[in-house]
Amino acid sequence: MKFNIITEDLAKIIVRCVEDATGDVIKEDLARSELVYQNSTPHRVWDHIFSLLTKSLDAMGCPIISTNSGPWKFPVIFDRESGNIITIMREKRFAVLRRQQHKHDKPHYVDMLTATLNQDLLPQYPQLSLLEKPPRDFDEMKKRVDAMLQDFDRKADQVRNHVLILFEARSFTLYSIRAIKVTPDLELAADGEVNLSGLISARPSIIADKVTTPDSPANNPTRGLKLKTKAIERKANAELKSKREKEETAN
Repeated sequence: MKFNIITEDLAKIIVRCVEDATGDVIKEDLARSELVYQNSTPHRVWDHIFSLLTKSLDAMGCPIISTNSGPWKFPVIFDRESGNIITIMREKRFAVLRRQQHKHDKPHYVDMLTATLNQDLLPQYPQLSLLEKPPRDFDEMKKRVDAMLQDFDRKADQVRNHVLILFEARSFTLYSIRAIKVTPDLELAADGEVNLSGLISARPSIIADKVTTPDSPANNPTRGLKLKTKAIERKANAELKSKREKEETAN
């Protein structure tokens, strides 16, 4: 494994934090909360990822700051050895962002970071695009990136490149994770990918799958609902009819 865009020790910590957060940490959180509905789970896991990263990297003295893009708060990591800054995203989200990049006027924070920090990178597989690109105010994007990096006491021209950590996780299991550099058109840059999946530990879960409250409506097929009188009569008639048909068949 060639660690050319991220240092090995930092990569190991990031993989461990993402694996733990998408695995037993969120699993235990949901089990303890006993949530009947889990609409927020895909977003809830990010709080665990970001919290684990912040605590772990703070402990090792690695610079990490909290910034925001609109209402979305997220950490930005500075890798001193490589000179790169690092952010994290799901593979599916990046695929959507890449597909829709030139369909919206307002730039995403990844657009701003790559336009400012990765403008000199060449794509690994050059492609001719016939899509008209929306005009972008580079000076404004650089100003916003400088503001984002101010807590590092650095400006954009003092940082080498932006590196994106992409991962795929489902059913409390981290399946893949990689580090990439992309061009401002969000194409993979030449020599800009490190597959980090080999660092996944694949440890068995220590959180048991069990029903903690068997009498809870969430674990009851009827969801705790009581049938009305007419419904009870219809159910009884249907059961009686079914019994008679079985007896006739047997005779």
